[in-house]
Amino acid sequence: TELADTELVPIVQERVLRVRPGMGKRLQAAIDETLEQLSEDTRATLLHDLTLDDFRSLYPFHPALMRTLIDVTARLSRERAAIRLLYELLIQRHPDLPIGSLVPYASLFDAVFLPQGLTGGSRNEELTVVHQTYYERLAPLIDATYEEDEQRKRAHLVVKTALLCGLSKSMREAVTVERILHLNYQDLRGRTPFGSYQSIARILSDLDNRSELVHFTPNATNPALGVVSITLAS
Repeated sequence: TELADTELVPIVQERVLRVRPGMGKRLQAAIDETLEQLSEDTRATLLHDLTLDDFRSLYPFHPALMRTLIDVTARLSRERAAIRLLYELLIQRHPDLPIGSLVPYASLFDAVFLPQGLTGGSRNEELTVVHQTYYERLAPLIDATYEEDEQRKRAHLVVKTALLCGLSKSMREAVTVERILHLNYQDLRGRTPFGSYQSIARILSDLDNRSELVHFTPNATNPALGVVSITLAS
């Protein structure tokens, strides 16, 4: 079933995020603490166009991930694709997610684009091309470019995030370095915001120099405002 925007929060609350008895107060305290610890820019990116109350209701997902999920699963023909993916993200891929942590944005890519094909054996021409672009062109390039494990992992996260944003009608405009960081702040955050932006910008510059598919326009004054787009392989 495709999730409509107006149904998003209540459906996810009712069908995926039922709180265990006696856990409500502890969970709300952890959510409030998480929100307080987020920088203003990160909070704005994760909220996207929903409210703080929506954020609390969707935890440990966040509105930006949910918006992308809606846009991606609209291309999948199987019924209940969105709900099934939410269960998979929560129960199979992040069963030990600590209270106060959020499901990583790029995890949605891993759930939809499996090494062997699209989730559930689905067929969609655009998603198939995204799959080929990543697994046949960009993933091998990343593995060949970065010898250090942590940097290689970060490069994969950056590319997965850019590809996901490109599939979302509400996220594809101006895929900036800062947007990539804020969507994955738990995994890409460095010691300082400026250093984090520089690290992501270097990855995108490296890939731009090595692949005709990656197009990165850096911002010399503010690395956070560099913009990336990825052309899908033909």
